[in-house]
Amino acid sequence: MSLTYGPLSASIGRGMSAAPAPLRYGAVVIGASAGGVRVLGEILALLPADFPLPILIVLHLSRTQDSRLAEVLGYRSRLPVAWARWGERAVPGRVYVAPRDRHLLLQSNGRLALSNADPVAWWRPAVDRLFESAAAALGPRAIGVVLSGALWDGTRGIAAIREAGGVTIAQDEQSSDHFEMPAGAIDIGGADIVLPPAKIAEALQVLAGLLAEKPAAA
Repeated sequence: MSLTYGPLSASIGRGMSAAPAPLRYGAVVIGASAGGVRVLGEILALLPADFPLPILIVLHLSRTQDSRLAEVLGYRSRLPVAWARWGERAVPGRVYVAPRDRHLLLQSNGRLALSNADPVAWWRPAVDRLFESAAAALGPRAIGVVLSGALWDGTRGIAAIREAGGVTIAQDEQSSDHFEMPAGAIDIGGADIVLPPAKIAEALQVLAGLLAEKPAAA
């Protein structure tokens, strides 16, 4: 497999080499809302079992109803998927899902935190909270991904990751059931790369050092 959208380094504009060293990045943080379950499943299904980074996910959930999101995503993923728990270390090759009614945060010591701080707009968990914590904890080692969703959660967070020197990715309009969240990441937050789900999975493998990037055609 190889990227077919031109050089990833050119899209990012941060001087990334064609074959990044493994573990150059510290974690992948992903935010989604309406239409996001399907896309999350598609991306996780395409990541190999040896994917070397932890993946933290916020999907907007009902604050009052139980969810089986972690179980549903686990059916599609070759990586272990579980609800995030307070104080556990974010381990490479595992997927952590924010539980309902709690913000998921990544701390500078690599451990997870759950917060009952005020909702962002209507949402707890909120994408902005996760992304801003990843930017603070990892700086240029953060990878942020905004997927299908309504309204604008994630816009400030993706901007924080970009300003910290991390890599930012948004889902493209054609594949999004709801394009408001990716559009905010692109237009306001300044996403580096805009791709459909399968290419997002491929880009994550390039960034993680599992795939070499295909040079652009002359």
